[in-house]
Amino acid sequence: MVERALMPDWSSLELLCGTIVGEASGESEEGRRAVGCVVRNRVNSPVRWWGKGWRGVMLAPWQFSCWDDSLVRIASHKARNTTVWKECMQVAVDVFSGEAEDPTGGADHYFNPDVVTPRWSIASGKPRTPTAIIGHHKFYRLH
Repeated sequence: MVERALMPDWSSLELLCGTIVGEASGESEEGRRAVGCVVRNRVNSPVRWWGKGWRGVMLAPWQFSCWDDSLVRIASHKARNTTVWKECMQVAVDVFSGEAEDPTGGADHYFNPDVVTPRWSIASGKPRTPTAIIGHHKFYRLH
């Protein structure tokens, strides 16, 4: 795992953009906004085990896997100011400012079933019902 402390000078907005790049760069604008809104929903939630504030939520261990396995790729997009970084930054600005509507129905969790099916997605032996399916991600409101 790459040390998360490598981004001490990144603003919360840059971290949000990086999270969107790392988690949803291959998704549509709606899919990117959905991931950003999950971050915002967590920031605005009273549940604090997943972090406090924008930075705390995004960099909390075991929450957004992109900060564990994609930091070099994310930093490269930022450094080179790629088209993906610019597109995701616009989404991040809209989410961060509160202007972006939430297409997830208030979700605070998501996953890509092609990659993993986490234990939390099953309750009492039955799959939970997602609040939305957008692109490759299923979104859930657990809290």
